[in-house]
Amino acid sequence: MKKLIIVFLAAFIFIACQTKKIADTGSEASLPFQSWAPTPPMGWNSWDSYGRTLNEESIKANAKWMAQNLKRFGWEYVVVDEGWYLDNLDARGNVKNTRYEMDEYGRYVPVPARFPSAGKDFTFKPLADYLHSLGLKFGLHIIRGIPKEAVARNLPIAGSSFHAADAAD
Repeated sequence: MKKLIIVFLAAFIFIACQTKKIADTGSEASLPFQSWAPTPPMGWNSWDSYGRTLNEESIKANAKWMAQNLKRFGWEYVVVDEGWYLDNLDARGNVKNTRYEMDEYGRYVPVPARFPSAGKDFTFKPLADYLHSLGLKFGLHIIRGIPKEAVARNLPIAGSSFHAADAAD
């Protein structure tokens, strides 16, 4: 019984020292794995409600509601998903001959008609600033690789002497 008490005390002291060490460093990486993420990332994703037919007005309305009703429960992410760069969508969000909004380097940019705050600079910064003003975080779904249309038009790659057709497979 005496050995059991000694082992218990040694374990208790070790855990107490580790906890103090974590508190002193303030580093999340030094925290025990189980405490890194007490919940999964919680938020709203435009795909779940709008598919590819999302627009700035609907995103702001959903974000405002989420900030007012769910933020206190840990909901913090607003993700603009697939389709923010598609120009000629129908009610289902699909058109056989879809047009992609791209800059001169073949990078997807927000469609101004659907995201008016993007302005002539084609940036999500004004929308992100609005979401941040609600205490929320902004996420964006980005397609990897070079758009097929950029390759077909052989657009230049920003900051290089190459063009899209040089990099595409």
